[in-house]
Amino acid sequence: MTTQGTIAKYWIQILKVDSVEPSDDFISLGGNSLSAVQVANRIADDLGVQLDIGEMFNTLEQVTAYCDQLIRERDAGAVPT
Repeated sequence: MTTQGTIAKYWIQILKVDSVEPSDDFISLGGNSLSAVQVANRIADDLGVQLDIGEMFNTLEQVTAYCDQLIRERDAGAVPT
């Protein structure tokens, strides 16, 4: 599953909406600080990156881009074993 698909799944589950589009905004879908923390925790657990809570208050597309950037930075710093 893509990063966007994974995050969309979290939004659907936590915000209890039927679907989300890349241009959908977290707050306009009913998101708040508590739900932002819940999504950020799932992202940390499943994708392995810590998302600033403030970044959650954007569109799905923007949140995905930020997560992808964090994943690239994390992977670039990984030391081969």
